Amino acid sequence: MRVATWNVGGLTAQNALDLPKLFVGHSRLDAVHVLVLQEIICEAGIHFHEQNGWVLVHGKNEGDWRGTGVAYKSAEHGHTNTKLLPAGLATTLAAKGGKRGIRFLAGHIPHHSTIAQAEAIMSAWEHTMQKARLMLGFDANETFTDEDGEGPRGHTGRGEVILQAVATCGGRVGPQQIDTPTYHPYNTAMQSRRIDYLVTRGVQVQAGGVAEGSRHIAKSDHDAVWQDIHTHPVPKPKKPTWGARRFTENSKPTETAKAPLPQTDTHTAIGGIARRLTQPGRHTSNFRESTALKQARRTAHQAPPHEARQAWKAVSRMRKQEMRVWHDGMVREASKLDWQAYRTLGHHQRRQGWQHHLVDQQGWQSQLREHFGGIFAKAPPQRTARRLGATREALTQLCKRTPWRPFNDIDLRMATLKWKRGKATGPDAISHEVLLLLLQEPTWAGRMLHMMNDMLYKGSIPQPIQQGADDLEGALNAAQPLLGPARGPPPPQSGGSFMDDTYLWSHDRGHLQYALAELERRLGGHGLAINPSKTAIIYSEKAGGGEFLIGGAQVGCMPFGTVITALGSPITFGEGVAAIVTAMNHRARRAFQKNSKLLCAPTPLKARIHLHQALVRGAALWGGQSWPVTEAILRAINSTQLQQIRRMMHPARRPGEEWGEWNVRTLRGARVALQQSKVVRWSTFQLGHTWDLYGHMARAKHGGTAMLQWKNLQWWEAEKAKPRRIKEQHARRYNSQVDTERQLVKIATNNWMQVAQSPVVWHNLQEAFIKQYDPPWATGKQGSLGNLTPNRTTGNRGGSRANEAIC
Repeated sequence: MRVATWNVGGLTAQNALDLPKLFVGHSRLDAVHVLVLQEIICEAGIHFHEQNGWVLVHGKNEGDWRGTGVAYKSAEHGHTNTKLLPAGLATTLAAKGGKRGIRFLAGHIPHHSTIAQAEAIMSAWEHTMQKARLMLGFDANETFTDEDGEGPRGHTGRGEVILQAVATCGGRVGPQQIDTPTYHPYNTAMQSRRIDYLVTRGVQVQAGGVAEGSRHIAKSDHDAVWQDIHTHPVPKPKKPTWGARRFTENSKPTETAKAPLPQTDTHTAIGGIARRLTQPGRHTSNFRESTALKQARRTAHQAPPHEARQAWKAVSRMRKQEMRVWHDGMVREASKLDWQAYRTLGHHQRRQGWQHHLVDQQGWQSQLREHFGGIFAKAPPQRTARRLGATREALTQLCKRTPWRPFNDIDLRMATLKWKRGKATGPDAISHEVLLLLLQEPTWAGRMLHMMNDMLYKGSIPQPIQQGADDLEGALNAAQPLLGPARGPPPPQSGGSFMDDTYLWSHDRGHLQYALAELERRLGGHGLAINPSKTAIIYSEKAGGGEFLIGGAQVGCMPFGTVITALGSPITFGEGVAAIVTAMNHRARRAFQKNSKLLCAPTPLKARIHLHQALVRGAALWGGQSWPVTEAILRAINSTQLQQIRRMMHPARRPGEEWGEWNVRTLRGARVALQQSKVVRWSTFQLGHTWDLYGHMARAKHGGTAMLQWKNLQWWEAEKAKPRRIKEQHARRYNSQVDTERQLVKIATNNWMQVAQSPVVWHNLQEAFIKQYDPPWATGKQGSLGNLTPNRTTGNRGGSRANEAIC
């Protein structure tokens, strides 16, 4: 394994990991697996950066000028136990699958350090340098010589201190052309000299030297020093048996599908075809260097010393230009709804290296196992087997009494309509794309239909079991008798859950406390517990909520008006509309900012508005079907949509134009662009989905139907007919405008739940609902605005006003 130490003269982590791309074709650096670096620009602390198959572990102490680091190929090694030392950084690199690692130490003795300071630094390194296997790469700022081959000698007191510390720890300065200078000052009046070295302990060095002229690659004044050390061969990584697959460039899918059928079972035959037609990985358009860039790099490797610096600057400049052109092209294509280009950009901008802080700690596997063991408790195998056995027996008896009805061709093709493209495959490498291709051939369609029916007829019961739903339901059923009437009958449900989120509600404090205790008892049977620090309680009054006993701790109610989140939607007893609009704007801004380069690209606006709908609307209106139908919310989401479209249009202020005038003019322009692009306004989309949701809930046999019927408008109308002394009344804080049922009743009458039983009838009423509550495109007052008067003509006055009204 080849290791190199290099003072890169002030490169960022990003630029440092760009260096290996330039090593291609270099006689010394192309084979480097580990780089020990000095003078990395970074903030104080330990940091990790990953890019292009390399990982850089780097950092510096408070007060240090620049940092140090160790970079390595991530496919072959992993790091652990990284420590910051005075004027250096240490980390352990071990081959993946191997047990013995090498401790790497990157150090930099400051040029201004005194003998005492150098002695203190070497003393701080002593514990690390006594490791069984050590590799030290450092800029000593001292010149050592070895004229007789008996070992290096120092020529200053500080140099002797450094060599004495190395000798005390058993370090060896192996072959590395110690008489060749590595530091070439920019000031040509100064003499080049050797100040960079590699020191080993417990490692066999086979060869070493100086990569002369390499300083020009990093635009530094130091050349790299390299050594080949003997290590155990790195085992070849196993090929993954899962992941997405794509068609190869030279594949001929149609001809392969029409080829004679092989004499084997259907599944094996399809798997063989899938492996021949596809290769691992998704469709991406990666950056490819031009022929001119490759030739320029070869020329720079062979350039004489006085021309090498300018040659490498030209290579770096050319590569940046090509990368910029490629990236801009991807942005333009993605802004035109090219989803492959969008996926490519997302792949290159994805977050990398998040796991390095975790795996760098010693014993991280046991810590992670203990952490998740406290969250997810595995059910006893005996109980799981017993439940599965009972389920399997019941299904067996049911199958014996039920006539067998196999799938037909129409059933199979209907099932394929919901198949997603680009999904990961299993060990058989059969992707949805390959199956859809084979289904176009009648022979293969028949064989696949027979295989599916055979699998269903002989198949076993799937393993997943919904665990936890029965615990919540049992706890609520046990607590239900304690819930007395309060202003009418109690709600049919007092809680719900989704994955690991649980929500409880009640108008009685004792009932809620009992429900919590019962839920804790049932969850405890599975080894689970409710975390009191992650439990939020809100109360409908400003005071008097009290405290609840949860997990042995007293948990009080949150202050009145606190906003909590349920499945992404804010819930509060305070200003509910303001909370909803705030959360909506926050999500919209984040989604827009994430894709701002695409949405603001210099490409046709119409395509970018459609892209805006696809990338931002879903995030902004997440959970919007459950929001109340109020004009304030609908106008707010439309304003957010128009403001972001205005930003995509890049409107500039005219000379002397006030901000108010600019704001009105540009928002009108955004409305015109939105209408011309034939894109649905967010308020229209929101109302349509709200109407669909309530129709679906009214038709559902389980879920929200009972809650919709509880204290609905029919019940309230019946209460109005009762005498005042016995009828129920709304609380003083009741706001009828946030009761969505009142808007539904105006379109579908009080029997709207009966009307919703017919999906066709309910869908036909959707347009009337949208027309009734969708805010108008404009106020209708454009005709009275003075700045429109000069644009009108006498002959087409009415037409101009009509056009302005729809903008």
